[in-house]
Amino acid sequence: MKSKIPAFKMIWLLAASAATTILFCCFLDTVPPRNLTEARMWGLKRGILRFAREHDRLPAELSVLPQMAEFSNSTKDGWGREIKYEIGANFIVTLTSLGSDGSPGGDGEGRDIVKCFHAKTPEGDWAGELSPWCLEAEKEEGVTAGPL
Repeated sequence: MKSKIPAFKMIWLLAASAATTILFCCFLDTVPPRNLTEARMWGLKRGILRFAREHDRLPAELSVLPQMAEFSNSTKDGWGREIKYEIGANFIVTLTSLGSDGSPGGDGEGRDIVKCFHAKTPEGDWAGELSPWCLEAEKEEGVTAGPL
């Protein structure tokens, strides 16, 4: 007569394996919303500057950006809200997410994510897609990035 213990162990091992697989899949490739937002902002910056070089102007809105195979092309932050796009003085472009709480300011995950960049070089050419983000002080002070 065969013992029922090996069958029970087999069922238990299969159930444990299935549970482990499910848990692994749930956490596989999960990107925190703040990180996803910052990655999308990098992609948007590249798309904005690519558009500017192709059309010799900044886009009026993010929906007209060219699709880029190497990026998600989403204009939403990691919490599913549209990333705010502003063109300031001296061709300083600002991208803003209001964080997890969707309200200005906030702390921790709720704090805003604000990135700005100079769309034009000091010589008046469109900046390269890999140009650095500017400092918040530059945006506030309106530092000249090139001719208007």
